[in-house]
Amino acid sequence: MNREEVLDEIVEWWMSRSKVDIDSADLRFNRDNTRVTTIRLSQKMFVDATTLAKSNNQTLNKLIEHLLFEALGRSNEYLKASHQSNQSLNLPEKEDE
Repeated sequence: MNREEVLDEIVEWWMSRSKVDIDSADLRFNRDNTRVTTIRLSQKMFVDATTLAKSNNQTLNKLIEHLLFEALGRSNEYLKASHQSNQSLNLPEKEDE
């Protein structure tokens, strides 16, 4: 299976979900050491994925980040440290004062 087929499968899976997990909306990803990269998509997949992201009030970048988080097993290593501890206790994250 090549990368395009994998991405097609991930997007198809995402679109087939009836709703986003309740905790997905408030995930806080660790972005201490980021890397900008390019992905290659067909024009149709780009348009459809962008439309999907907008329908969920998010950007394509956030959609891809959430899809990868799910595909990588929802590991806490991808989350901010404060969110990791709150998530393990099932407590809501406090807002900055």
